Amino acid sequence: MSYFKRKPGTKSAVRILKNPFPDIAAFNAVVQSIVLKNPLGCTSYQSDRKNHPPVWITREQYTAKFAS
Repeated sequence: MSYFKRKPGTKSAVRILKNPFPDIAAFNAVVQSIVLKNPLGCTSYQSDRKNHPPVWITREQYTAKFAS
């Protein structure tokens, strides 16, 4: 079961991973695997005469927090 920690004052939460990613390379490998293998079974679609792949990266933004 996932563990979420509520953020005070906002309607959002932070997910606490049981096994955090050891480095950014491992995280990027998971993202690339999802994009290439499409394990979620997403389908491609056409919009404005453009063919969109089933899974693609639209933007990336990361926040790192270090525990001392």
